[in-house]
Amino acid sequence: KELTAFLREHCQLYQLPIKLVIMQRNSGYSSANNAGASQARGKYILLMNSDVFPRASGWIDKMIEFYQSSPEIGTVGAKLVYEDGSIQHAGMFFEKTTFPFWLTLHYYKGFPNKYGPANTARAVPSVTGACLLIAKELYDQVGGMSTEYVIGDFEDSDLCFKCVSQGYENWYYPDAEFYHLERQSVPLNASYSGSLAWHHNARLHERKWGGLISQIMESRV
Repeated sequence: KELTAFLREHCQLYQLPIKLVIMQRNSGYSSANNAGASQARGKYILLMNSDVFPRASGWIDKMIEFYQSSPEIGTVGAKLVYEDGSIQHAGMFFEKTTFPFWLTLHYYKGFPNKYGPANTARAVPSVTGACLLIAKELYDQVGGMSTEYVIGDFEDSDLCFKCVSQGYENWYYPDAEFYHLERQSVPLNASYSGSLAWHHNARLHERKWGGLISQIMESRV
């Protein structure tokens, strides 16, 4: 009731329609996004974490305008920064270290906000699902987000690679900038990183997309 009242008040305040979808149980990030997308009636879907906050107004119009600038664009990811303004996300890439699978990394993580390459729109291997714009038609076409992964991680890059497999590109767009309180919604949860669930997700991601990732990363060397 409290949430319903909160949303009703804000609908009246900002004159924006909203639809609240209540799931019977917590079935994870992918399922929640898919449930929301199934009820969406707009042309575009924006995936946004609860710990992401825009730094300026007008960002959604900018992202949509950029999305419409090329028929090759499949997903658009925004610039995400930490509370001190340093970069948290400027697109994602992949690297192999001591693990037998590709790890997901963020371009220029920790760099100053004004770092030149982080302020240039460009095609990237993948973008984070913390703030990701995609056409609803394409989201439906690729089957939405995969529900195979446990707890979290890899679902966003999985979605991006689904788009790549259909001939689309993933783009980083720095003119839409947000604060991201990374993982603060899961405080001090050390049980996931390096856990069996994380290893399962990483190996599943490798099994599905390892060959494509190799092609993409080799082309960027």
